[in-house]
Parts: sequence; C-alpha cells; structure tokens
Amino acid sequence: MGSKLGNLGSSISNLDSIPYSIDLQNQTVVLKTEEKTKNFNSVKEMLVNEILQDKTVNKSALIKEIFSELNRKILEKADSIDGPQGFKKDQLINQLKQQADFVKKLDDKKLQNLLAQDDNNLYEIFSEHHDEIKRIIRECTIEHKLSNSIEKLNKIASKCGESKKVSNVKYQGETPTATIGCKIGTTRRNSTGNLTCTRHNLI
Repeated sequence: MGSKLGNLGSSISNLDSIPYSIDLQNQTVVLKTEEKTKNFNSVKEMLVNEILQDKTVNKSALIKEIFSELNRKILEKADSIDGPQGFKKDQLINQLKQQADFVKKLDDKKLQNLLAQDDNNLYEIFSEHHDEIKRIIRECTIEHKLSNSIEKLNKIASKCGESKKVSNVKYQGETPTATIGCKIGTTRRNSTGNLTCTRHNLI
C-alpha cells in the first residue's frame, strides 16, 4: 500500500508488540494467531459462499456496495478515536485511514485474487473488523436481492401493462365501416377475435 499498515488491536499499546514491514511484493508482514486466522476465515468463507459463488447476484455491484460501506465505517472509527494527542494515536488513525483506502479500491476480481493468496492486508483487515464486515455483508446482500426482486416484478408488471394495451387496441368494441358483401353497417369481433358483419336495413 506504499506505507505500513498497523494492527488494530483492542488498545493502542498493542501496536508495540507486532512487527510490520512491506516486502517487495507490497505484502504486509503480520503476526498471525489462531484467533485472528479464525476471524479471517469466517469472513472469507462468507464472501465466497454467499457472494462470489452465488450466480443469482450481481457480484461486481454487491462487492462495491459492501466495501464502500466498510470504507465509511472504518473512517468513522478513525474519526472517533479518543485520547491524548501523540505518536501512537496518530499512527493508529493513519493505519485506519490506509485500511479504508485499501478496501475502497477493491472490486470482485481483485478480491478473488487476494483471497486466493490469503493476502496479508486482507488478513489484518478481515481479522480485526470481522464482526462489522459480516454484518455489512448480510445487510447489503439482503438489500441487493430485495432490490433485484422489486426490479424484476416491475419489469413483469410493465410487460403485462403493455400487453393489455395491445390487447385493448386489437380487440376494441366496434368500428363503423362499409364492408364488401354486406350492406352498410358495422363490423364486430366475436369471442374468437374474428370479424362479423351486422346488416342494417336501408330505409
């Protein structure tokens, strides 16, 4: 990411205990623990099973919605950090803003590639914000599917409306006309839609 990402532990003091650096592949070197790995995997599995492998959703649009919302939540967290001014506070705020910027740039293809690599940047973000991310995934997925359902119903209703308009024009009541083989009168359509002639006696 061009600069170091830090750990978002329960307290600022946790930053001292974890070594960070960026290697040549732009990967953050992190200290992985059993708990963090469990949290990361829970988010990864949810993304894969409920979005990336679901053919009924628009993956591109849904992933964008999810990470736009996560970007907003992380920035809110950065703005809400209390405590005296100092290097550690500034460092934590900066790390949060870097994470927000990172997730904002994710799309479905980038996400799939990074998940396949178990990318360390994703590992840190997912393991730290796992509860928030899973909540966002659930809410965005429900809203996305509901929106799609409403859109489909509106299209069906629109098609039915157009069909009724065509039907009304095609089978309109009666049309005054002069017809070959009949005296001047009116033509009507019977129940099958065929034209019938009603003769009018001339005086």
